[in-house]
Amino acid sequence: MKTLRSMATLLARRPALRAIGAATLLAAAGAASAGAPASSASYQVTSFSYLVSAGSLTWNTGAAYQTLYSESSEAGGLVDNDRASSTDFALTDAALSTSRPHASSSAAAALGGTLQGTATATPFVIAAVSQPHAGVSMAQQSQEFYLSQAGSVTFSIGYALAAGAATSNTGENFAQSSIEFAFGNYANASGGMQTPSIFSFDALSGHAAQSGTLTFTVQFTSPDEVGYYNIRGNALAYASASVTAVPEPESYALMLAGLAVLGLGHRLRSIFRR
Repeated sequence: MKTLRSMATLLARRPALRAIGAATLLAAAGAASAGAPASSASYQVTSFSYLVSAGSLTWNTGAAYQTLYSESSEAGGLVDNDRASSTDFALTDAALSTSRPHASSSAAAALGGTLQGTATATPFVIAAVSQPHAGVSMAQQSQEFYLSQAGSVTFSIGYALAAGAATSNTGENFAQSSIEFAFGNYANASGGMQTPSIFSFDALSGHAAQSGTLTFTVQFTSPDEVGYYNIRGNALAYASASVTAVPEPESYALMLAGLAVLGLGHRLRSIFRR
């Protein structure tokens, strides 16, 4: 009886010990979701080239712009979100990344006009109701150019997109990637804009990919006209922080251990209150 009374006193007076059962249950919930597939998305400008029909092309480096953004968000407010960004008024080789226990992201740009980025998020239960873990990536480049005489400039841009996520609970498990291409002449309507994009929930398997080469022709009637281009890539990955997968045997063992600790504390306190 003395031993039982001592155990009851410990459970009643030490919050850290009383929390063992709850912590064990949370670990079991996390283990149950650990086997679920991660959400991931990526974009890449694989090639950037152009062909001038007449005259020569000159880049207006004073009008160049480049920005990168990366964010990794941990659900449940357990840790602060990790964010990184950069802005340059010149095209340059640059890269940045962020990371959290269940999310990561990266973004990069190169002087040659190529961009790339990734975003991932891993399912892990935080609470019964919680925002998903999330990775976000964005990369953008833009610049103006001139042609020395009347003619045209035809740009060829290669790209690749990928997105994948679990097919269940698509409201909290999904991925999306896209690239926006815009080429034109401020003085006329030549050029054009295209925005290829993919979503994981549009594919039966939950995994989608797309790649190709796009062409844009910008016309010039005089050397006084100004052309431009703008390329922006985006990737987003969400992963559930509130829905568990079917527990493995090890997860059941953890859950039972947590319930046993909580039940023992409740039983001992009930005995000594009589």
